[in-house]
This record gives sequence, structure tokens and C-alpha cells, in this order.
Amino acid sequence: MTETSVKQSWRVQQGFTLIELMVTLVVTMFGMVALLHLNLTMTRANQSNGHHLEGGTFAEEAMEEIRGLTSAELVAQYGSLPIDRDMGVVLGRNDQEFRRRLLAVQVMAAPTPLVRLRVEVSWTDDGAEPGADNGIHDHQIALELLRTEEGSQ
Repeated sequence: MTETSVKQSWRVQQGFTLIELMVTLVVTMFGMVALLHLNLTMTRANQSNGHHLEGGTFAEEAMEEIRGLTSAELVAQYGSLPIDRDMGVVLGRNDQEFRRRLLAVQVMAAPTPLVRLRVEVSWTDDGAEPGADNGIHDHQIALELLRTEEGSQ
């Protein structure tokens, strides 16, 4: 064996240099930071989707509650038309507050009076106050229904 081939075989057996290990460590750290950021983004997206699903469910429940009332019961419980009333706060998962609101207006008079019922459910993310940071944390879902004033359909 020549001296050059002995040095080359000895270098191959020697292992990694400190610089090679540092470069590997830096690349691995960048990869881990990217994975942590992805995990955080996915967690926030899942939480937001869960809140939208819950808000929709609360809106449907409130609308069914209103739909079940006759016109007389609606007026007795919420006052005469037009109605703009707070229906209270319900708690979702992780004590997330969902605010419910009822709006009802007559959209057509005789011969068949029509009433538009609107249920709005709103909430804020990250425990923010409504309207904070120019409203970037505010969300709302609304359901509307038209029905005759006499009936409960």
C-alpha cells in the first residue's frame, strides 16, 4: 500500500469532523423548528374549525328553538316585531363562550305576512374581547328563515 492510500483509508475510518457534526446539527435544528411551526399551525387550524362547528351547532339549536314557537309565543318571549334580542351565552369546549342573538322583522304585510328570523352566533378566538385588534379574532355564523306570521313553520 502506498502512503496516500493508507492516509485515505485511515481518514475514512476516523469518523466525522467537528464541522460536519455542527452542520448536521444546524440542519436538524432548522427541520425541527419547521416541524414545530407546522404542528402549531395545524393545532390552531383544528381549534378554529372546532369553534366553527360548535358555533354552527349552537345556531341550529337556537333556530330550532325559535322555529318551534308560534307567533304569539315569539312575541310573548321576545317582544313585538322588530326583535333584536340577546339570547344569552352558551359555553362550548374549553369554556369557549358563544354569544347568541335573535333578529326578527316583518318583510311582507298582507295578504300573507312574512317574518324573517335570523339567529347569529358569535365568538372570539384566543380569549380576546370582541372588536379587539380590529376584529381579527371575531367570528360569526348566522342562520335565516322566512315564515308566515301565523304559523310556526
